[in-house]
Amino acid sequence: MYVSGFLNNSEALALFKTDNMETFKTALEFRHPDGVEWDTASEAQKTAVRRLWKWIVSCKGNATKFKREVADYFDVESLTGWYVLTEYFMMVDQRKKT
Repeated sequence: MYVSGFLNNSEALALFKTDNMETFKTALEFRHPDGVEWDTASEAQKTAVRRLWKWIVSCKGNATKFKREVADYFDVESLTGWYVLTEYFMMVDQRKKT
């Protein structure tokens, strides 16, 4: 499992406008595993992040694709639980951080 956090919400990468990882170091960060940065990440870690971002960008404006493929990228129950939790406790700012 790899968890990324957002460092700069104005970067095109953080806004899901691109899947080009050239700005990863200024736009995103690995939150898990601890201490991993883009330059020190394994090829498997980089591949996983690239795959996810490419898919997210490809889903923009295509809800049917998102619905059909979301379970290939996320545990849908966990994803739904996170959304409900952040909605119920008014923690919507957390959605953009992690």
